Amino acid sequence: MRRSPELWLILPVFLFMIVFYFYPLISLLSLSFEGPEGFTLSHYATLFQTDLYLRVFLRSIEVSLWVTLFSLLIGYPFAYYAVYSKVKLLLFGVVLISMWLGIIIRSYGWMGVLGDGGLVNYILGLLGRQETSTWLYNEQAVVIGMVHILMPYMILPVYAVMRSIPDNVLKASRSLGASNRYTFFKVYAPLTLPGVLAGSLLVFIQSIGFYITPALIGGRNEVMIAQLMEVQVNDLLNWPFASALATALLIVTVVALLVTSRVVPLKLLWGGR
Repeated sequence: MRRSPELWLILPVFLFMIVFYFYPLISLLSLSFEGPEGFTLSHYATLFQTDLYLRVFLRSIEVSLWVTLFSLLIGYPFAYYAVYSKVKLLLFGVVLISMWLGIIIRSYGWMGVLGDGGLVNYILGLLGRQETSTWLYNEQAVVIGMVHILMPYMILPVYAVMRSIPDNVLKASRSLGASNRYTFFKVYAPLTLPGVLAGSLLVFIQSIGFYITPALIGGRNEVMIAQLMEVQVNDLLNWPFASALATALLIVTVVALLVTSRVVPLKLLWGGR
């Protein structure tokens, strides 16, 4: 019996997935159930029964949802304009350059804009309004910084889907007497749904585990779950509880994927048909 050469081609990928994905994932899950006397669910009980930890967990989900929503509200019109604009290459370049800049650089940039003596207070002073000492270290500042950093991950999938929509579809709708508004909301927008969901997933999944921007812009007032995990690992050396926190994030991610798959098949999000 001859062995298919395709099996040998896929073997390196399979081994890579086992070593660098499945083994760490299994180790993470098993560590979250480890206790002084063996198997235990106490780490998960601590997460959901301790008010501090539960508030941080729920806050992380809330902030991620806000970041996803505002990224969509800003990124969708931007992508739409970029598709039909004469300067689409320039706009596309702006998005790519934004992605190439380091997260720390952009986070510090927002600290300068929102901080004491920053651009926001300067503009308020010109308008004759009383300046605030700082606009940092609150949930709104964290959302603003994260939206700026993660918005390209919303724009790119939406832009790609919008470009793939044939002009003939829109022309056919208008030729049948449909108004521009009807064509947009009933024909065009539903066709962009795979891009919207793909971008929303990318933004949400990255937001919920974000560390640098909440740590810099939110400070100690707006702790998110990634910061809590860092404290558990580096300061308290409580690796099992940190693993339970990471597993909880993994469950939220899987739930988000399952909910999305109920609306649009996942193969469409990957570019399939």
